[in-house]
Amino acid sequence: MANKPIFVDTHGFYVWADAAHSAHQRARALLENADNRYVSSQWIVVETVNLFVARRRPHWAERVLDLVGRSKALQILGATSAQFQSAQRLWMERRDQAFPLTDCTSFVLMREHGLTDALTADKHFRAMGFNPLLLD
Repeated sequence: MANKPIFVDTHGFYVWADAAHSAHQRARALLENADNRYVSSQWIVVETVNLFVARRRPHWAERVLDLVGRSKALQILGATSAQFQSAQRLWMERRDQAFPLTDCTSFVLMREHGLTDALTADKHFRAMGFNPLLLD
């Protein structure tokens, strides 16, 4: 039986792209493992590219977009209005926790697809009951 896909968060793409990051090798080993399957979203890809451009790392954005375009193991989920509305409701329900709205979209997708593991060190994922694989 195949393993469930791993959700790739912006932080996961960031650590994978940044060779100087302390968790880079771990992220690279996970993301480049041919036996694993991955899921991310259009929201995450946009957020990642915007982050890299803002941090003056457009070459990292190119690497991520190349990975997204060529990887047979990485599925990018589209953004639907219904999912966005669910994310907005979740954000309103949990606004005291200061979740970014993009995280809420990820939580909605992960729940819809029965995912538990995320390539991230973001504590918000743990707060929502998911397993952030890069969090010590």
